[in-house]
Amino acid sequence: MTGAEEVGLREASEGLGLHYMTVYRYVRSGKLPARREGGEWLVLRSDLRALVRQPQAPVERGRRGHPGMSRAWATW
Repeated sequence: MTGAEEVGLREASEGLGLHYMTVYRYVRSGKLPARREGGEWLVLRSDLRALVRQPQAPVERGRRGHPGMSRAWATW
């Protein structure tokens, strides 16, 4: 699968409204499935939509959350 179905982590982070390293950590921790082609991580747009649809856990005191995560991927 390539082309329009997949995006790199930079484009994914911009669409989600998150820092690149946050999206990278999601990939490395298994929260966001991705595959590596050459030196680039590729993420399926459908996996980004699924991530956006996941309910957000309440942010605990002293911990950072991402309440402003963009819902732009839900329209793809």
